[in-house]
Amino acid sequence: MRALVKPLADAAKTGVEVPCADGGVRRIYPLLASYIADFPEQCKVACIKQTHCPLCTAHPKQKGDLANWPPRTHDEVTKAMDAHRVRGNAKFERMGLFDVDPFWRGYPYIRVDCLLTPDLLHQLHKGVMKDHLTRWVTEILKKQVMDERHSTMPEYHGMRHFKNGITSVSQWTGRELKEMAKVLLPVVSDRNKKVVAAARALLDFMYLAHSSALTDTELNSMERCLRTFHQNKSVFWPLGALQTREAFHGIPKIHMIQHYVGLIRMLGTPDGYNTETSERLHIDFAKMGYKASNRVNAIKQMAMYIQRVEALAMHEEYLDEIGSTANLAQVLAEVQEANAEVLENDDAWEDEEEEEEDIDDLNDAKIRTELAVRLDEFLGDTQQHAGGRWVPEERADQGPERWHPDPELVVAKTPTDAHIKLGTLEQRNDAPRLLPSLTKYLKNACPAFKEQIPTLVTSKTRVQSWSRARLFHSPPPFKPSEGPHIDVIRAQPTKFDRFDRVSRPARFDTVLVLDKQRRGGIHRKSFPRMSRAHSAEMSTTGYTVAHVRAIFELPEGLHHLCAEKLAYVDRFYSPSQGPEAHVGLYTVTRALQDGVRASAVVPLSSIKMTCHLAPWYNLFRPETPLIQYSDILQLCKSFYINIFASYFLYELFRHWGQAGGTG
Repeated sequence: MRALVKPLADAAKTGVEVPCADGGVRRIYPLLASYIADFPEQCKVACIKQTHCPLCTAHPKQKGDLANWPPRTHDEVTKAMDAHRVRGNAKFERMGLFDVDPFWRGYPYIRVDCLLTPDLLHQLHKGVMKDHLTRWVTEILKKQVMDERHSTMPEYHGMRHFKNGITSVSQWTGRELKEMAKVLLPVVSDRNKKVVAAARALLDFMYLAHSSALTDTELNSMERCLRTFHQNKSVFWPLGALQTREAFHGIPKIHMIQHYVGLIRMLGTPDGYNTETSERLHIDFAKMGYKASNRVNAIKQMAMYIQRVEALAMHEEYLDEIGSTANLAQVLAEVQEANAEVLENDDAWEDEEEEEEDIDDLNDAKIRTELAVRLDEFLGDTQQHAGGRWVPEERADQGPERWHPDPELVVAKTPTDAHIKLGTLEQRNDAPRLLPSLTKYLKNACPAFKEQIPTLVTSKTRVQSWSRARLFHSPPPFKPSEGPHIDVIRAQPTKFDRFDRVSRPARFDTVLVLDKQRRGGIHRKSFPRMSRAHSAEMSTTGYTVAHVRAIFELPEGLHHLCAEKLAYVDRFYSPSQGPEAHVGLYTVTRALQDGVRASAVVPLSSIKMTCHLAPWYNLFRPETPLIQYSDILQLCKSFYINIFASYFLYELFRHWGQAGGTG
């Protein structure tokens, strides 16, 4: 390693002239500011034993405590090594050093205390969340309950559904670990309050650490999360979850996250130096090449594979430069049209989420979003678009500005069912009150045709129906670096094979609807500087939860009644006025009318985002044992609005100041 960085070390001392983007030539001094590695390699770089911290001088038997330990310094480490080689040195032993000359010794301006970067993959996901917190929770809940709650957890598009539970999984991928963390808080929500507080604090810390931009306020929130965890961590010992003699002092990753805030202030957000990047390259350069070989003398074949992939990439760039891809949009449109039915009816995205191959680790939400947006731009002729922006909250000039989503609504040009009877749609999608709800909506929307509507709209009226719609959110103004986000609204009935076996369970997503007639906990506030009329309207505007059962549009002959696309939804009562104190999540209860599910027809454009509902296990006592296909959304009455289902939801609720929790 010393030989590898020697040219850089020389350049850091004398400088080197390099051409810059503006055409000028400048002398720069390249410094070794950060080193990306997992914990064992970090210890090797710092020349210390794994029982010690590579960044600070914390004692091995006190690492589990939250404290400000003195940092390691370049001079202190090298002097202790030199003294040890001459006559032995007690400080050398106390610092846990190895007698190995560090490669960075001759590199100028090295800061050992901030050289080694945070490692989200190994320290947070595979370390704190999987190896420790999830294991403690499993010990408290027991394996059967843990698996039951994961396998019956309501689905959410983009979130992995563990249909067989999690305790039987032997080899975890980074993506699976992220998915598991999304439902961990609701799963443990009915246990000891200190357990819930500790779990919530670690989840808040992890989600904040993943952000691509962090303010001082958010960094302070991360520090509060750490303090909350350490204040409540002792609860795991009497519950039997922590069984090692060293307890928290023997968990180096719990200690390492104490350095995150300081490292972020020095080096920037951890997403820029996450080890997932190197893991990604390992798949491209090693695993994919090996799979393409015949396993005989594989190294040469792997090298050839990489050369060919690079050659293809270079040729693609060349074709882009000379303009040979000018007709790419037309080609993609033809492919999309030829496969429209397959793309609409097949659950390609969901099936992709069920795969457990290493290559699927690469299909993270950001990549899928970027690809979807690019395809959306190319395939403009085959999609129907409406809207797409962020609306500022109308308020006085005091306090930070708040934004609300007004997404772009996208549905396939070709509906899933072009001529389906309303009566058939009712039965297939389990929407028993579709016709009366539609009649009521049309009477309110078109009072002039109030008398004719019952004869114009009957159970035999044929409508166009879609099994899914997409909401394209542009990058939020409060976090523009996060990029765009796609919500998928599914209204898919159960699919059977030719033997009448369930080949795909029903998928009906829950959403947040902007409702001007209600006011719940998730609401927009009015302010005195606005006009009285406008203030009255804003004070009753809020988001309510709904369960989408059908997406449809009336035939052209009835467009004089309603020309826009509609959604039939099961309603929920308004969300709680604030997050539930115990868990820090908003709660919501299913609405009933005459003892059955309350329902309504709403404009599809009034749906602003999807959301995930998790059962409120404190009040959930099922009469029959739960199985894989149990519909928890029907069996349970009260739910948590789980903001951890996606980073988008979490960031949005934090922006609204309604995220609850420690942060």
